Amino acid sequence: MKYVLKKYGDIPVVLSVPHGGMEEPEGFMIRRSGNRRVDMFTLDLALELEVSLKAAWGRPYLAAGLLRRCIIDYNRPPEEAFEDPAADRHYRDFHQGLWECIAHARQKHGACLLLDIHGRVGRGPGQPPVVLGTGNFAGMGPEKTRDICAFIRDQGWEARHDTTGPYRGGYIVRRYADSRSVYGLQLEINREVRENEDLRRSFSSSLAGALAAFGHLHFGGGKTGGP
Repeated sequence: MKYVLKKYGDIPVVLSVPHGGMEEPEGFMIRRSGNRRVDMFTLDLALELEVSLKAAWGRPYLAAGLLRRCIIDYNRPPEEAFEDPAADRHYRDFHQGLWECIAHARQKHGACLLLDIHGRVGRGPGQPPVVLGTGNFAGMGPEKTRDICAFIRDQGWEARHDTTGPYRGGYIVRRYADSRSVYGLQLEINREVRENEDLRRSFSSSLAGALAAFGHLHFGGGKTGGP
């Protein structure tokens, strides 16, 4: 059985969801080290973003790992991602699916934007609803990073780019993005936004508007307004 959700799109945007899986089949060994918590509602948010993007620009690509993080952490190299040898092929299924989406989008459009969607606690005053990571600009250069932050703020949401903290960009961004033909961006979205259905849908709609504006500027497509 495959535990990966893969969808092809028609715009140069690839959504990656490595920590939203809820499947925990019997017989898999639970990881004893590392973070094992699910990033709750990140897959829901990605699917809502998919719908909003269809209205604002077009259909994005999507790759999501469906096994729980306590079995596989898809955002780690294989030697750290799992402890059960039986999990190896499912880890590789996700990364193969993600790479196929990236390769298809890049071949069709010349370049693509990889959005790696995660969750953080981030409650309380002064905490931005979304923190962006680029692997210290390895995945996306300063100009494009400033643009996407500005477009998110234009939609009414505060966004911070992290270069020194824990959200500066993990394995997926560092492995697949090169800042030239694959622009990589890790999104760490606050729990209060993800858990509240109205907030989650509002944020997804606003993020789609920001991505459409980014696409209009950097890919020659998209729209200047929101969905």
